[in-house]
Amino acid sequence: MAEIALDEVSVVFSGERPEDTVTALDRLTLHVRSGELLTLVGPSGSGKSTLLRTVAGVEEASSGTITIGDRIVNDLSPRDRDVALVSQYDTLLPHLTVEQNLGFPLSMRKVSPDETSRRVRAEARALGLWPKLRRRPRQLSSGERQKAALGRATTRRPQAYLFDEPLAGLDAGERGRMRRELRQLQRGMGITSIYVTHDQRDAMSLGDRVAVLSRGRIIQIDEPMRVWASPADLFVARFFGDPPLGIVQGRLHDDGSTAWIDVSGTALRLHPSQREAVARRATGPEIAVGVRADAVRLDDGDAGGAWHRRLPAVVTAVEPLGVSTTVTLDPGDTPGRGQSRLFANVAPPRHVARGAQVTATVDLRRSFVFDVLTGDRLHSAQHDTT
Repeated sequence: MAEIALDEVSVVFSGERPEDTVTALDRLTLHVRSGELLTLVGPSGSGKSTLLRTVAGVEEASSGTITIGDRIVNDLSPRDRDVALVSQYDTLLPHLTVEQNLGFPLSMRKVSPDETSRRVRAEARALGLWPKLRRRPRQLSSGERQKAALGRATTRRPQAYLFDEPLAGLDAGERGRMRRELRQLQRGMGITSIYVTHDQRDAMSLGDRVAVLSRGRIIQIDEPMRVWASPADLFVARFFGDPPLGIVQGRLHDDGSTAWIDVSGTALRLHPSQREAVARRATGPEIAVGVRADAVRLDDGDAGGAWHRRLPAVVTAVEPLGVSTTVTLDPGDTPGRGQSRLFANVAPPRHVARGAQVTATVDLRRSFVFDVLTGDRLHSAQHDTT
């Protein structure tokens, strides 16, 4: 097992003109513990794949230090770094069978034929590829090719695995099964791993820790549920959730004893603990209250106590999902008037029509308060008031 450390690493791609220069990683520092699986998430262009390719040696660091185990590897070739990079694009050799593809990395490292056969067959069974061993890549589905590419990496025992969306070609059911298989495999071998994904389920269920990347920098890194419950800022909070985080935004008013924001003519009164946090830490007059769908109910006659607030809203979208229906809500009488938007899940048999006027009950205990100017989280009832 080996730690992976990036210290002040930058990767800069120079263009013909200064304005064409792109900084993919910006003085990024990241330490991956020995034996852990770290999931790395962020929007397209945030530098996730560049980070993996730089650790693997496919891209060159412009500055900073990369350490794998007890070796600084900046000047080592990809082969000499002893890592396995699994891309979202299948990289199978087309003239070899699945069995030969899975065994190829081992033959290159002079592993005995008996040990190679044992490892290949074990991986083929784990990945559901046993009936496909004699086939060539062109005879496989896209999902099967992706599983074979994954198996070619896991037959090895490198110092680290670097996964770049390895399950992207699988359907939802197969993806879930492979996610569990991959996690069990990684835990069993205890090999340090970095796993890049756009899928929040992958990030939350696979990772010992989750790192959120934006514009080449780590915004937050922590255990999955801590990132969920205590996001560092509005960017992180919005990144996790399906449906997305609802936002109620407005100018702060404070009469000396009560604080509220105006939402299309309705006062959303803050809880005293939220008011105190805003007064202590806010940098400007605009704040945003972030609410997940499970903290919003429709037309609930029970106000719910000191933490609950009621807002009139208009249903602007309806998305039936079988076990529930996700509705998008615009607080106020006129849809699209402001920057506020909420989401709620409605269980059958209830039906909500687009354009309907409803009352949304928001549970402030399960909400976040953010500074609009900086994006920083000012308060989270799930964490700060326990």
